[in-house]
Amino acid sequence: MSDTIIRKETVVKEQTIRYNVKDKSIIEMLSENFGKADREQFLVIHLTNTNKIKAVEIVAVGTLSQVAIHPREIFKSAILKKTHKIIVAHNHPSGDPTPSQNDLDTTRRLLAVSDILNIQIVDHIVFTSDSSVYTSIRKESSLF
Repeated sequence: MSDTIIRKETVVKEQTIRYNVKDKSIIEMLSENFGKADREQFLVIHLTNTNKIKAVEIVAVGTLSQVAIHPREIFKSAILKKTHKIIVAHNHPSGDPTPSQNDLDTTRRLLAVSDILNIQIVDHIVFTSDSSVYTSIRKESSLF
């Protein structure tokens, strides 16, 4: 009898997506695949050096109004996947993509760790089920 190991990973097949806040292709992918969740989910989008998506990973699932994450969970998979750039994102089930103070504090902590590890965070996106309703923390704050 042979043992079979099954590994489940949420992955998007590699495709060329040029990341630009005005280009909503990543936002549409997030909204369509993860925006209807009834709890907050924190995701990491792993990018190649040419901004192709290598993988999309759910790293934490929270409650209706918050998700707890630790930088080690975000960067562990980036290190293992040899990823140089990531986009972090999470949904707001309420439909309001306004970042909370906790969202901004989390972004600040992740940026500090990314500098040490030399893994670039391209953006932190707060999205909803409607792809036209989202916030780019890179665009809307002075953190980046």
